[in-house]
Amino acid sequence: MNQGNQNMQNNQQNQEMQQLSQEELQKTQVLNLQDFEETARYEKMTSKKPAIIVALIGVLSIFFGTAFGVVQTLNSSSTKKDTSTIEKRETTPQSDTITCTLNQAGLADGTDQAYSIVYTFSSNKLTKFTRTTTIMPTAGNVNGPTAIENYKQAFIPYLISLNGYQVTLVPSGEGIVATTSVDYSKLDLSTFPEAQQATPYTKIDYAAGTDKTSLQSDMFSHGYTCQ
Repeated sequence: MNQGNQNMQNNQQNQEMQQLSQEELQKTQVLNLQDFEETARYEKMTSKKPAIIVALIGVLSIFFGTAFGVVQTLNSSSTKKDTSTIEKRETTPQSDTITCTLNQAGLADGTDQAYSIVYTFSSNKLTKFTRTTTIMPTAGNVNGPTAIENYKQAFIPYLISLNGYQVTLVPSGEGIVATTSVDYSKLDLSTFPEAQQATPYTKIDYAAGTDKTSLQSDMFSHGYTCQ
């Protein structure tokens, strides 16, 4: 009887120990699973960081590389523009003018006459000129008004307009103003009327391309003041 009870107690203890072992095993498995998941999560997170860092470095490299390229392009364009501007300034002919004047008062025909000629040069070579001649009756000279009327009639045949050459006459108070304009780049001298060379008011005194210094010297020799 006692031995049977003892066997029953031993069996019960064995069952309890087995049950306890299974529970501990399950707990251990759960803990191991949690550790595994944590480890996997950590590795997943840490494995993403290098990828993100690499991607970020790539984006920054592309950005700065592109920006550097744009800066180079802009600098290059600016340099080309500056160089082009400098070359254009160097190759553009320098244009300037001088004005030569001469006043003649109390002429024998009863008039006062004033010449003003504007010469235009490109690289010191004559390209254009405009001569303005003002003819007025000399004050107190009775022949003056008659002389003005004679000039008006005398100018009529010379009032012409050609390509690069023009002569005009307009009244000015009691007198008249005659203007002769020449643009050598447009004027065809082979068809230029020789009659226009017959008077100092309409003639062409210098050929195209006459040197500025030579022209000034010649004008001085004829009594003109140039500046």
